[in-house]
Amino acid sequence: MKKVVMIITVLLLSTTVFAGGIRVNSMGGIYSLIESTNYADFPQRLLTGGELACIGANGAGGSFGLVRMKLNNFLNLPVPIAWQIKAVEDMVMIDDLFTDAYLTPGWPVDDFYPMGWAGESTQRINSIFAFGLSKELIAGISIQMYSNSNSFDGDDGWGNEEKYEHSMFGVKTVFGATFMLGGDDFVDFGILFDMWSWDGSYTWDGDEQYKTGVSECDGIMKFGINARYYKTGTKIDYAPYMKFNTYSFSATLGVDEDGDPLDAERTDTYQGSVTNFVLGSGVHYKPAEGVKVYNEFEFSFHSESNLRDIDGTEQADSETRMTLLPTYRCGVELVKEIDPKTWWGFNQVQLWGGFNKTFEDVWGTDEYTNGLGDEVSDEFTDETYTSFGDNSINVTTGAALSNGNFKFEFTMDIGDLEYNDYALDGLEFDLIYYFK
Repeated sequence: MKKVVMIITVLLLSTTVFAGGIRVNSMGGIYSLIESTNYADFPQRLLTGGELACIGANGAGGSFGLVRMKLNNFLNLPVPIAWQIKAVEDMVMIDDLFTDAYLTPGWPVDDFYPMGWAGESTQRINSIFAFGLSKELIAGISIQMYSNSNSFDGDDGWGNEEKYEHSMFGVKTVFGATFMLGGDDFVDFGILFDMWSWDGSYTWDGDEQYKTGVSECDGIMKFGINARYYKTGTKIDYAPYMKFNTYSFSATLGVDEDGDPLDAERTDTYQGSVTNFVLGSGVHYKPAEGVKVYNEFEFSFHSESNLRDIDGTEQADSETRMTLLPTYRCGVELVKEIDPKTWWGFNQVQLWGGFNKTFEDVWGTDEYTNGLGDEVSDEFTDETYTSFGDNSINVTTGAALSNGNFKFEFTMDIGDLEYNDYALDGLEFDLIYYFK
């Protein structure tokens, strides 16, 4: 037990601790850093972080609050355990589930909108637990749960009985483990599993209103694996990593053909799947005290396939995306002690800056039956484009000021900054208090 606590303490002292994703976002979104933004993929890293409380907000109106602590400070536990609880304004819409998977929009997303009242789900639980099982092994689990529901049974105000009931549920889980290889070298693993489902019924004057025009979906599932190796050196750190995930769904839609929306003459089916694979590596250069330069190269592969059965006729299409050149991210971090008398009581400043750019090639096939009843297969290749849809480079910057236990961080995305009502949407700030 003492050896386990000692290992965790050494890791804590050797790890730079930050509360939110501001540091990473300010430096172009460097993924390979040992950073709290990795908790989504590697929840076990919570045990190597610090104890703190944080609140944050952004220019778009979003906000969050979180607390991280070691439970061994309060309880007599057999192994070191860390816990994080987070409250965040996070509303997930049904169509968000398709967009987040990078599925081509347009179908059957639009068919879900008539679900209406409970077509969105609110985050209820957001917690992480991390456990020090031995001096070579750390484990963790992350759980996020979403739910929403509503119902009504009564009169519509005109003497007709109206009754509806809607619900939406989702759970996102990640299981992770870190294996210490000696010194400051380690390997991180994470396995994720997401599941979403929703249901709805609506009757008016005794007639079911959801027979046509509204999709029914048994659920959406996502499975993924993340891995990272971190090699610490005197001047250079290396951090190769990979990410793999798959996503699938199946839905049906009742279709009206005779003008009576309460009677579905046929049922169309929709099926889709997405596969994403990312392979990258970080090279972190430490040229001098208080100066760090982070470089990252990443190749990605994305493939999606869609199959529709419309009135007994199958229509299929697929799309593939690959990075023509590797995605490149670069971030610079400067840390300097400052005079509290000049800087309103702050004794340290950190400056961050970075950028990233992605080139992608897109090609695919469309299979369908044309107006003559012939089976047709079209192949296409789109022009190379960046992940932002044009040739722009995403540029970010940020800074932090510290005074003892308190720290103030902020970041701004300046790549597409425009002077309009949305100019501050890319601004984000955190206020942190570290427990010592």
